[in-house]
Amino acid sequence: HRDIKPANLMLVDEVRKDASGGALGGVVKVTDLGLAQIRENTENECPTDRTIGVVVGTPSYMPPEQARGEHVDFRADVYALGATLYHFVTGQRPFDCKTLREALRSKQEDRLAHPQDLNPDLSDDFILVLDRMLAHKRDDRYQSYEDLLLDLQALVVGMRPATSAIPTSASSFEHRRQRSPRKTTRIKLAEDDTPEPFRLRLNLPKRHQRLRRLLGVVLAFGSGLVLGLLLR
Repeated sequence: HRDIKPANLMLVDEVRKDASGGALGGVVKVTDLGLAQIRENTENECPTDRTIGVVVGTPSYMPPEQARGEHVDFRADVYALGATLYHFVTGQRPFDCKTLREALRSKQEDRLAHPQDLNPDLSDDFILVLDRMLAHKRDDRYQSYEDLLLDLQALVVGMRPATSAIPTSASSFEHRRQRSPRKTTRIKLAEDDTPEPFRLRLNLPKRHQRLRRLLGVVLAFGSGLVLGLLLR
C-alpha cells in the first residue's frame, strides 16, 4: 500500500465475530490505493518497490527506508500500521513530521515517547508487538503478515505473543520513565486525537470492549491486506 495511516482506514458498521462468537469490531476498508503495488507471487522473496530515489507516502507514518527513497517491501506497511496503532493507543501522532526533511531527521535521530508513559494501561505484551512493528531496521520487524496476525490474535484472547523483545538499538521507543506492574489484559485507548471514522460501539463487557475494538480494527485490516497482497 505504501501509505497506511488513520486517514486511509475506515470502519463500516458490520460487526465481525471471532471463533467463539464474540464481537471483534467493524469491517475495515482501506482507501487511497494510488501508491499501492502488486506483491510478487514468489515464495521466500520480499516484494519490493523497484523505484529508487522517489519518496512517496506520509512522513509521520512511513518507515526510515521509505523516507530515504530506498526500495520498500511489505515491511514498510508493517511499520506504517504500527505507527497508526501507536497513534490509536497514545493519542499522539508518531514523529509529528510535516516535511520529508523533518521525517528523515526525526527517524534517524529521535525516538518516540514510550507508549506506556503516555498510556499506562498498555500491557507489556502489547508493547513487544508494537515495538517489533516499529523497528528501525526492516529485518528486525515482522517478516510476514501472517506472523503479525498470529501475535495480534494472541493479544485479543489474552495469550502471550510469539515474538521476543527486539534489540534496544532497534527500538523506536525511548526508555520508560516509570515502571509499573506488568499488565496483561486491558488496553485503554486515547481517544482525544482519534479520527471520527474509528469510533465504533459494541455490546461487549466494558473491560474487553476497548481491547477488542482496537485489535479488531488491526486484525480486520491486516487480514484484508494479507489476502490482497498474497493473491494475484
